Amino acid sequence: MSSSVRATLVWAGLLALAGCKGNSLTESSPHDAGSEPDASLPTCPECDPRAWCASTDETVTCTCRDGFVGDGHSCVDIDECAQGTDACDRQHGICANSEGGYVCSCVPGWSLALDDLTCVDSVVGTQVSAGTGYSCAVKRDGTVACWGVNKNREAAPPPDRFVEVVASEAQTCGIRTDGTLTCWGSMCPSGVPCSPQAGTFQHVSVGVRLGEDQHACALHTDGHAVCWGDNSFGQTQVPAGTYQQISAGHAHTCVLRNNGTVACWGRNDEGQSKSPSGAFRQVSAGYFHNCAVRTDGTATCWGNSSAKETQAPAGAFKQVSAGGYVSCGVRTDGTLACWGDESIAQATPASGIFQQVSIGGSQACATRTDGKIVCWGDDSAGESTPPGGTVQQLAVGKYLTCVERTEGGLVCWGAAWGCGDLPQECWGGPSGSDLPMPVSEIFPQIVAGGINACGVRDSGNATCWGDNQYGQSTLPPGAFKQVSLGYEHGCGVRTDDSVACWGYYRDGQCMAPAGLFRQVAAGGKIDAASGSPIGHSCALDASGAVACWGNNQYGQSAPPAGAFRQLVAGGANACAVRADGTVACWGDNQYGQSSPPAGPFQQLAAGDGHACGVRADGTVACWGDNQYGQSAPPAGTFRQVGVAADHTCALRTDATITCWGGLVR
Repeated sequence: MSSSVRATLVWAGLLALAGCKGNSLTESSPHDAGSEPDASLPTCPECDPRAWCASTDETVTCTCRDGFVGDGHSCVDIDECAQGTDACDRQHGICANSEGGYVCSCVPGWSLALDDLTCVDSVVGTQVSAGTGYSCAVKRDGTVACWGVNKNREAAPPPDRFVEVVASEAQTCGIRTDGTLTCWGSMCPSGVPCSPQAGTFQHVSVGVRLGEDQHACALHTDGHAVCWGDNSFGQTQVPAGTYQQISAGHAHTCVLRNNGTVACWGRNDEGQSKSPSGAFRQVSAGYFHNCAVRTDGTATCWGNSSAKETQAPAGAFKQVSAGGYVSCGVRTDGTLACWGDESIAQATPASGIFQQVSIGGSQACATRTDGKIVCWGDDSAGESTPPGGTVQQLAVGKYLTCVERTEGGLVCWGAAWGCGDLPQECWGGPSGSDLPMPVSEIFPQIVAGGINACGVRDSGNATCWGDNQYGQSTLPPGAFKQVSLGYEHGCGVRTDDSVACWGYYRDGQCMAPAGLFRQVAAGGKIDAASGSPIGHSCALDASGAVACWGNNQYGQSAPPAGAFRQLVAGGANACAVRADGTVACWGDNQYGQSSPPAGPFQQLAAGDGHACGVRADGTVACWGDNQYGQSAPPAGTFRQVGVAADHTCALRTDATITCWGGLVR
């Protein structure tokens, strides 16, 4: 019995206690949880409050409710967890006893499925969709994960449960488990999730942008279709009738009729809206071409073929996807085949059994039969690197992000010196000046700077890796209890509470004052006027007062008076949390990055032009530059936030990572 059903029975039991009626057992079904008790029925004081009661004119019968044991006059809660009679997942589930039932939860890295009993791997999915520069997937627990470009919040899904998600270009739509439709991204005001169409739906499709315009279509549960958005080529004018499937392309739309024929309308300069004859079972509209699977399993494509994207190979397919200049399909034996753009087609996974494939602008993703998601093609924005696993610590630098996984081991991604923009565990540029990353170690503290990072061990011995052009990854000798990295320099608080700094020192940012300190923050950026790095550093002394040194052209080294408990330094500003949780910022305020909202806050992070903080209730607030959506955090509760140049990442309370904003370069 699921925890939700058990809760319903508990409520039903309370309703039943309202009274007894002759020769009847008063009991509500699980679907009657919202009904009100009948005030006219007499009470049954002879029974335990946790028992059902039934009476005649002469007798009263008491029966303990589900989840309790006894003679009905006295009922005791059954501890299903201790007895092992619960139905929680035996491998990854956690059972917690409750009054009259129990509640299931899952170990980190696993989430409850829709039955509230089974634990599913949070990193695997049931359906994946590749868009332009980003990708999204429905995980086995029904939630959606997105990765890659997030300029319009297209990769910031709401915390609902879905049966389908469709990523396109700057816009994402999904169908919830109740059949309702919601979208997020460029077609919604301010990127806030919106519901463009009322009703219940079985399928949704989002077209590719035409300039700044875009259209989308959805199929109601009764088979009627509706389209909305740009109609420059008549692509939203749906013919009358009911359909099996609808697919929105680049200013054109295709449907699969109930009789198996395909119809397309809208833009037709490449012949993409001139559909072939015959009977089909699935259709996919791409940028300038389309593909479909015939009832005999063969694939047919039409429209633009400049990259041979319409030249489908022989064989039987169960699903196809048309993208920019490439097409892919899942054969009936579960293997993948792609044709067209060689950068994607030649990188197609050679092995594995798949159930679904999706093509984006320049990348592709597919789900294996075990739910694992595989992506390939362009990964300049991380769109081909799906997230996975749980982490215990997050460090976000200007162009680099690192996490320490719950099971141990470091993973960093972003602009690795000499390694491009791919999330990978490799370091070392042509000059040999970069230091390797200790991927197998576990650090109590990790921090990230420009394109380098450091970890502090329990012993106080610290190690840095990545860019070392100015010595920013070469620490001075000694033991540290806290380290902070700026753009080209770093500072640390030693175990004797003194501060030491290293790396680029032109502005005096490495000239730490004497004294005892409990925290230090290193900031800096490339100055737009000179094209050279500028840097500053700040530290909290034992009384909570702030001292700063280094570049001060924006007032970033002139802190306010007062006592503070946490300190961060940005590109040319700094922020600190007072004892009452309110925030004070100083320095550059070009984008409002030094104008924080009201608190209270428990943790801060600052970047070049924006800053973010975790409020006392666990939600995240950001302020400052929002050109790439970096100051538009998703909903949810978090325990840590990290800020980079144009993007932001945060560690949720369930130990998963969420990032938003511009390209991680």
